[in-house]
Amino acid sequence: TIKEIAQLAGVSISTVSKIVNNKAQNISPETRERVLRIVKEYNYTPYGMVKNTSNAKTFLLGVLLRTTRQPGMMLGGILQAAQEKGYHVLLFDSDNNIHTELRHITAVCQKKLDGIIWEPVSHESAQYAHYLEEQGIFVCYINGGITMPSYRIDFKKMGYLLAQKLIDYKHSRITCLLTKNSRRSDSVFSGFRKCLYDNNIPFDENLILYSGDMSHLRKVMTCGVTGIASSHFTASLRLYEQLDTLHYDIPSDLSLVSLEDDSPESISFPRISGIKIPYFDFGRFICEALIHKCEEEIASSSNLTFTADYSFSNEDSINIPSFFRSKKIVTIGSINKDMNFNVDGFPQAGKTIRILNATTTAGGKGANQAGGAAK
Repeated sequence: TIKEIAQLAGVSISTVSKIVNNKAQNISPETRERVLRIVKEYNYTPYGMVKNTSNAKTFLLGVLLRTTRQPGMMLGGILQAAQEKGYHVLLFDSDNNIHTELRHITAVCQKKLDGIIWEPVSHESAQYAHYLEEQGIFVCYINGGITMPSYRIDFKKMGYLLAQKLIDYKHSRITCLLTKNSRRSDSVFSGFRKCLYDNNIPFDENLILYSGDMSHLRKVMTCGVTGIASSHFTASLRLYEQLDTLHYDIPSDLSLVSLEDDSPESISFPRISGIKIPYFDFGRFICEALIHKCEEEIASSSNLTFTADYSFSNEDSINIPSFFRSKKIVTIGSINKDMNFNVDGFPQAGKTIRILNATTTAGGKGANQAGGAAK
């Protein structure tokens, strides 16, 4: 009962009532946190919530995603953070359909969730935000548009690091392997271009490669590309297989780096050099931010970009360009300075003749062999 909760927390019954009904503006954060911890621990349900006539906390969070095809690691982080804080999570899949998204938002309002992590389907989704606001449901947007300040992973920085790794290995003729209609690819490419600009390396727009476009193999073979940065690991695997059938060896003939997120952990070959996308940590980050909003009643946050320690899992598919690895030939022998004189006649013993002109050239059998080998 509320009386027992108050006794466990060492506060009055009215204080507990104010906290669980979102009326704790004048109560210290320490007291609010202590009461909420006990409420969650004992699964206390206020009478007002049973009647469904108050703003009582439900300790339920929602996750409304654009699609659930590839969210596994992020959901794992969300669930772990929610369980540690005493919350339960409901998952909704909009299936990239704005009408399905609206039906889910209606369900969220009916269930009176404390907060929701929302990945909007499109910029038009912003018109539904007022339904959540009217119900007092806190929202953390992820991967939204300009009108919806969103939490996001810094894919631009990762694209920059992919390009920089190739440049560190002396590559200058490098390109991007992207996936069409992908926000991640757009961000990766933005960082990739910035890195090239910062290193004074020109980029040819015609060299952009797209997954599923067979013409990209021709570009790789005919345009002198020595390094490729990919936004998706599955696209990297397909490219690796296609190049292997054409007897291209990675990394001897071509260096390949990629972001890693959408492949099973069991894949041990080929070992493509990549940066692991920190989806799990990102899930924890946004869930903790949402719970902070719900419990501290803070409506906004300025720290929307999630950063992590981006490091390469391995460097097995990277090497310096082949023209820097050409074999060296050393010749052992003589090197002479030949002086040639142009005269009117052959010189005779004891007679001085005038030289009309003279030339000096390199000579010697060793030097001649070195020059021939270089050519």
